[in-house]
Amino acid sequence: MGYLDLDEISQVLFLLLRSPFFAPLALWFLPHLAAQGDKRSLYYLSHIKSKSARPLPSSDQAKEPLQIVIHGQMLLDNGDLETAAQRFKESMDISKPVEAPYSFDALFPAKVRQPWEAYGSLMETLGKHEEAKEAYTIGSTEYDHPRAYKLLLPDLLKSGDLVKYEEYLTKVAMGNDVLACYQLGNLFLTLHLMHEGNEGGKSAQNKEEMLLVSRYGKNESRQLAAEWYEIAVAGGHARAALAMAGLLRQQNKGEEGLKYLQIAEKSSDYLELAAKLRGSWNDSPFTFDLRDIIR
Repeated sequence: MGYLDLDEISQVLFLLLRSPFFAPLALWFLPHLAAQGDKRSLYYLSHIKSKSARPLPSSDQAKEPLQIVIHGQMLLDNGDLETAAQRFKESMDISKPVEAPYSFDALFPAKVRQPWEAYGSLMETLGKHEEAKEAYTIGSTEYDHPRAYKLLLPDLLKSGDLVKYEEYLTKVAMGNDVLACYQLGNLFLTLHLMHEGNEGGKSAQNKEEMLLVSRYGKNESRQLAAEWYEIAVAGGHARAALAMAGLLRQQNKGEEGLKYLQIAEKSSDYLELAAKLRGSWNDSPFTFDLRDIIR
């Protein structure tokens, strides 16, 4: 039986697991597939700690990275943090970017973390932030994973490396993270307002801010802010709609901006801020401070 045949049969069985009528049959058959090397079945049986009538490879002897992660999670669930950390580290050290079997994520009933994330998360729990950062860096440089970039953002912001912060935040946003899209809109709006400050005699506060401001012109930063806000609004982010409304009103596009303001007003979280923006809507010149939205 070839690998593709095993995978196709395993997909059918995992669909049957969702049925109360056919789940017992699927559970009876899964050990047979696992014994023949089907990874999805083997991972699942390890995860549920199944007492199979068929002999399965011992979890503590596992050599496949994702199965090692599952064994580490079992140890973690039992309170053995030290051994779990060793297993997570082992899986991270032996693995390169891991591709799960076809349709694995969609069918597997529990999320199996990548080795770098499992190890980094446990290091954070243990207060070992440098080890966690190293793991997340592997997740970004070797896996190019949006989650890894997201986990590195707080340290980048704290260090003041705004150029890399913008790069990583963009990668997170491009991974369909609505909050990151909103935050990226805020970043570009801030750059736009800095350009306005420069025209009024105010400059960026430090070298990193100056470097980032110099990469994007006034109009470009405003356009990028609008584009990322619009994506965030499409994802249901009400405060992004508020920012978009203010940005359009600042450009004297009041009619278009009102559509976004009405979206924001539907959210009870921003009624006060939306009311303040609407109160300034007909002022000439426009008096609302857009910084109030991104604070």
